[in-house]
Amino acid sequence: MHYKNGRAAKNGDKVVLFSSYYAPIVGILYDAVAGNDTCNGRLAPIQPNDPCPNLKECLHVDDVLAALPEHVRDITAPLPTIADLQAILDADGGVAAGLPSAEDLDAVAAEAQLVEDVAPQPIEAEAPAASPAV
Repeated sequence: MHYKNGRAAKNGDKVVLFSSYYAPIVGILYDAVAGNDTCNGRLAPIQPNDPCPNLKECLHVDDVLAALPEHVRDITAPLPTIADLQAILDADGGVAAGLPSAEDLDAVAAEAQLVEDVAPQPIEAEAPAASPAV
């Protein structure tokens, strides 16, 4: 992967995009993949109001992802198709995908009904008696 002038390109480079459609943009190259020089990678524009971080308050994104529980969905993965979702539901009612089982839903509904049954009822205030005409 190379820039217009032949210099080797790598992720993390500060670059200037000279577009034929809009004004030049200064940014940081990321997500570029070797083997393609056309529409390859993304550019994080640099702005005067960009945050100026204290690195002691930052973590590398790989470390943050590694610390997440396994059941957190990967937002970079493609979304499942309707067929994928139907297969999950057909297989085990969705329990493996983290969906509550029918028994769990029934238990929650029963608990909600119990709470509703024993909840104190509001006391309705009596309307004030009309005063006699004077």
